Amino acid sequence: MNDCQSELKEVFVDDREPEHFLELFRAAGAVKVSRVRLKVGDFEVNRRWVFERKTITDLCMSLIDGRLFSQTLRMLQTDKHQVMILQGSTSDAASVNVSREALSGALITINVFSISPLCGLSMRLKL
Repeated sequence: MNDCQSELKEVFVDDREPEHFLELFRAAGAVKVSRVRLKVGDFEVNRRWVFERKTITDLCMSLIDGRLFSQTLRMLQTDKHQVMILQGSTSDAASVNVSREALSGALITINVFSISPLCGLSMRLKL
């Protein structure tokens, strides 16, 4: 069984994330779900995967204030597989005055770092 097919055994949810994520992981079959302060990411799964969850608005704000690439570098310093989960739509970027080109450039750069951006179902990003 490869990493993507492995059983959902243990999940750590950062204590700054909404409470409902604990229940979502339990409903998905996680054997153990714990709320902790994670140094990197928002979710850690099976001590092998780290997930950073960002709304498009937060992604844009992180790009504007300079946090985005420092967060990306911290994720790369872990010994875990890294994934960034993106939630929202490109119209959310316009609400904080970030162009599609700037957003596309940021996502391409993150992908070059080998962190896979995983877009939510409601996101329609045309690169």
